[in-house]
Amino acid sequence: MRPGRLTETAAASRALTGLAVVASICFLAAWTGKEKRVKVTIADPTRQTRVFEPGGPYPPGMPSLKENERAACQSGFHVKAGVRCRFQKTGFEPVKLAAQFSDVDVETGLAIDIWLPRGHTQAQIDHEEAHARISERVYRDLAEETARRLGAKFLGRKTRAFLMYENYEKLAEDATSEAAREISAEWANILTAEAGRVNDAFDALTDHGRKDIPIEQAIEAAFAKGRR
Repeated sequence: MRPGRLTETAAASRALTGLAVVASICFLAAWTGKEKRVKVTIADPTRQTRVFEPGGPYPPGMPSLKENERAACQSGFHVKAGVRCRFQKTGFEPVKLAAQFSDVDVETGLAIDIWLPRGHTQAQIDHEEAHARISERVYRDLAEETARRLGAKFLGRKTRAFLMYENYEKLAEDATSEAAREISAEWANILTAEAGRVNDAFDALTDHGRKDIPIEQAIEAAFAKGRR
């Protein structure tokens, strides 16, 4: 068994006075045997709050604010996938090697930065923290299921057959690296899209925090409206 290259992807999504991230959902009634064989490590989300001067200049890493925004919540979904394959000799002359994806490892994370202006109000804090909670809920609900489902698509899949005189190790490394990139990119896109839809719905319902709507009610309504 040879290890394939690890591929890491980070997808960021911002929540202005309410914008964030979201993803497509494909709920399965039960995991298949292949999905259970995918190793998934789910890191706890991290969250930090930063304060900036409203008149600028804005600190490095801060998302730009639109005209009607005074604060922001930035969520980054991180994923690193590794795919390995096994080789088996087939035939006699010329000898060929059949390569088959045998193992998939996926590590995920979520980093949230809340950006508040100096002199911020409690209402601004509550609104941006609601965006953070939405992204954390999407991550909690989808991170593992999505990683297992995507990884399972590759288990048992065969790559091309290699002749013994070819640089089959390099060719197999290319194949496993490409598979890892596919898993990472699709995972990040799914969670980012799902979080984005729900956070957008939350902003629309609250008018970016300007409407007097209870936070819990708005969050639940946003999930009902924005989730797929």
